[in-house]
Order: sequence, then structure tokens, then C-alpha cells
Amino acid sequence: WQSTCSSGCEARGNCNRELGRCDCPPYTAGPACERNLAPHCEIQWGFRLPIPPCQALTTEPDDWRDFPPSCDCLMECQALNIRLAYVNHCVNTTSKPLLPHNSDKGLVQHPYYDPFENGAWIRQAYRKDRQPQNETQLLTLNRELATRLHADADMSRSHGLCSRHGLWTHVMPWKGLPPGKDAQAVCHCFPGWFG
Repeated sequence: WQSTCSSGCEARGNCNRELGRCDCPPYTAGPACERNLAPHCEIQWGFRLPIPPCQALTTEPDDWRDFPPSCDCLMECQALNIRLAYVNHCVNTTSKPLLPHNSDKGLVQHPYYDPFENGAWIRQAYRKDRQPQNETQLLTLNRELATRLHADADMSRSHGLCSRHGLWTHVMPWKGLPPGKDAQAVCHCFPGWFG
């Protein structure tokens, strides 16, 4: 017995006629895979990503080239229970401080916030050599980084950089460069792309 799938299924998914359902790629759902399970991840810095950057752990030697996500995106990944590690090293685009509920509002050594109260923290972007002194400075650092990423994304698109599958920008402030590498811009590939 065979059944048909919803109209539009095969544009994004695979029609499983034996079960009469549309089998969707990761992080998508719906009769025709039309729903993104992490909508804040769908568009990052003006790019429409093929899949969200929900990688749980990054252990590759070139992890300093990972695609830079927003904190909103990684919070959605965590809410889906597909982000096993800390939601850290992300860019806060919300204009709201991400800090512990019981934090000292003075010196912000570790800008963590645990919205799910399950011990999986969020740490937004800051530079190791430029520790923020307060919430306002921390938000300013994130706004500066977000502005730079949008501008670099525009340049990447207009010049066809990174084979049109990545963002040409400098290494993120929370990443350390491997020996022998300088601080020049590099390709930060979309999730699922390498090279």
C-alpha cells in the first residue's frame, strides 16, 4: 500500500510513501517540512542558513572558523534539547543583558544567564583582553560585533566570498588562533559546509 505526501514535501524533504509521511531534514517539521524548529537560527547576519548552527560540541582543530551564532538561536537549540554543551560564545542581538538572576550588577567576569534553570548556561560574546565592566559595556561589545558581522555578511554576498557558503570575517573574539595563524579574516562556513 502506498500513500502520497503533502504537496511540496519533496521540495525540502523526502516522501516516504510506505508510511505516508514526509521525512524532513534536521531541525524542520510539518507536512511539507515547511516549519523551522529553530526560527531564530534560520537567518543569521542576513544569510539564510541551510541548517541551524546547533552543534553540541566543537572539537575540530579548526573550530575557530565556526559560524558565529546569535544567542537567541542557540537558546532555541537548547530548548529543543539538541544543544548539549553550554550555550556560549554567541552574539547577543536582543539589547537585553544575559546575566544570572542573582548576579552582582558590578563587574561582569562571566556574563552567564540560565533561562531554563537547568544548569546549561549562556555566555555571550566578549573579548578576553577587553573584559566588560558592566551590563552597558557588555551590550555595547555585542552590538559592535553584530554590526561588524552584518557588514561582513553584506561584503561576503556581494563579492561571492567563501563560495557563497560562508561568512568572510575575522575570528570571533572568544576564539584563540592556532599557532602560526594571524588575525586576518577567514571563511566561517555555514553549518554543514566545510573547507
